[in-house]
Amino acid sequence: MNLSLTGLLALTVYFSCSTGGLTGPEPGEAPVELQLVAGGLSFPLYVTSPPQDPSRLFIVEKRGTVRIVRNGVLQPGFFLDLRGRVTTGGE
Repeated sequence: MNLSLTGLLALTVYFSCSTGGLTGPEPGEAPVELQLVAGGLSFPLYVTSPPQDPSRLFIVEKRGTVRIVRNGVLQPGFFLDLRGRVTTGGE
């Protein structure tokens, strides 16, 4: 199963909603919108950004790599490559 970043974000939003579904914002709250931030990733699991540098996103992939998206562009190569030290076991 190859889950796109958009799919991962949609699942995150779905499971984090207190009502158990996407029912819309509460009064006074802004609606949640999904935005594709990068393509060409392999099973993205986690996205974070340095507090002082929101122009960069670090994306952890299931296979044991960390990729960087800078100003909306997926950077070539890996920020961190631990593929030789991790196994996924199909999960």
